[in-house]
Amino acid sequence: MKKRIGYVVASVVLLLGISDTVFAEAELKIVRIENSYLEAGGTARVEIVVPFDTNVAVYRTEGADKKLLREYNDVLRGKSFTIDINSCELKPGDNRFTLRPAHCNISSADFVISLVDTNDKDTSHLKYFGYYHSNGFPVNNAVLDKVMALNHTNVCHVEFKNAEQLSEALRKVKGTNAKLIIGLWGTFFTQQEGSYEKYWFGSGRIKLKKDWQKNWSEFKKAIKGYEDYIYAFYIDEPYWIGISEEDFIFVTRDVFAKEYPDLRRMSCLAANSVYTKGFPNVEHPPISSEYIEYLTDIAFDLYELDWQKDGLFGEYGLHTNSMKAIAKNNPRIWVIAKTFIGNAGPHKKTSDLYDEYQRYIDFAIADKSVVGILNFSFCSGNQENWGIGAQEFFDPNNKNYDKKLFDIIDKAGKAIIQPKKEKNEN
Repeated sequence: MKKRIGYVVASVVLLLGISDTVFAEAELKIVRIENSYLEAGGTARVEIVVPFDTNVAVYRTEGADKKLLREYNDVLRGKSFTIDINSCELKPGDNRFTLRPAHCNISSADFVISLVDTNDKDTSHLKYFGYYHSNGFPVNNAVLDKVMALNHTNVCHVEFKNAEQLSEALRKVKGTNAKLIIGLWGTFFTQQEGSYEKYWFGSGRIKLKKDWQKNWSEFKKAIKGYEDYIYAFYIDEPYWIGISEEDFIFVTRDVFAKEYPDLRRMSCLAANSVYTKGFPNVEHPPISSEYIEYLTDIAFDLYELDWQKDGLFGEYGLHTNSMKAIAKNNPRIWVIAKTFIGNAGPHKKTSDLYDEYQRYIDFAIADKSVVGILNFSFCSGNQENWGIGAQEFFDPNNKNYDKKLFDIIDKAGKAIIQPKKEKNEN
């Protein structure tokens, strides 16, 4: 990765929101964003099109307040219009803006600009590092011993088939600095007709199980006394796989938040759930703010990334700030880093991940809203899934062993968790 020294960058992304009283065709559309990551003194160019002649005001959003930044007069219907945003207008960290047309029948557009100093290598904001499938794929709690023995993890994503498997995993982390991120998809939801590969996007094809209350009761018995070793209740890619907004809010608000208010609620959102432009065969709006309102921690995953598009962090930054713009409750942000080769994405050799993984690290350091890195995946998924996972890269006796890749990941994990080992806090 080309080294960049001593400059400040900013990313610009947006979220379009349409009022219930506005026709879909009457929306302010963002055509493209040029230079969405800015060096100090640079300018982002946001190209828009409006459906009616109108004025467009740019507001800075701070909590419930919106302060006028400037206004553009006579933006013409159907004509491309460019709005410039300079780095000197930004404050460090996340900056929220709204483009508000004067015409009452045109929707507004919210977007986030994140101003970061890439020369600032402080990692104090990063607190967590771990792996998906820390207890096997399929579930095998003996794998958790291997993850813990790495000494560079303090969060472990786990799944379970029964209460005893979960209790065993909790017993293994009790007394350590680690916490579990517990996958609960199968506890609450069941797949309906159709193929898993179809894009379901909140359609409701994934339904609440009829016996979810029985499952939940058994789960609560299994975790009793181990609550201090749970980081979050987790549901993977809920919107993309087809969990309805009603059902997801019910589980996150009326079950998780109501019964365990001190434990966190986490989801990884598929990239095409938070930013739909550029994805083939995707004709749906992004996930709504209401859908994820009761999540405390969010992330997205995408394993074929253009890191150069629109600036230093490319598509990863674009999707991250799209997600931030949707989330109104200031949740914790996670980086989902790729630690596999094979079936999903262009990386076919372990050496292909050297620079790729460093980009995830650089992003996590630069964006101070990020709290941790969760790597996908420790286990291999074989031919029907994602491919060869980190467990094989890390084993000196495995043909896929790669010491250089292990050292890159090991160094990152230890830099994040070692100063915080004495803390086991949510």
